[in-house]
Amino acid sequence: MSVSNIAPGFGSTAGGIQYEMSLEGLGLIEKMKQGVITLKREKALEIIQNEKLKNLNWFDDHKIKPNEVVISEKANKWKVYTSDERANPISEKEFQTEGEALENFIKRLRALNKFQNL
Repeated sequence: MSVSNIAPGFGSTAGGIQYEMSLEGLGLIEKMKQGVITLKREKALEIIQNEKLKNLNWFDDHKIKPNEVVISEKANKWKVYTSDERANPISEKEFQTEGEALENFIKRLRALNKFQNL
């Protein structure tokens, strides 16, 4: 990416900054939009640790508890859901890729933690 000052033109004054991204950078953004580049388990765990997120069930590491966010995998399908106050699964969503599931898991986990900290 290159950064430069905006030149005056059409009766306006200069002073702004313009950014120009290379084709390689644009390709990276396009890959992210297509889901080719996605969140990995290691990065998700890092986010959980850094943000001190709680109330999660990481790939069925324990029996479902009330009010938690769960991510699981079976037969190359990933599921993310929350549990209600009786530990019943609700709002279940299935994903074709682990990266999409992890992104949804982190999003739900952040929301649950924010809600519980009110």
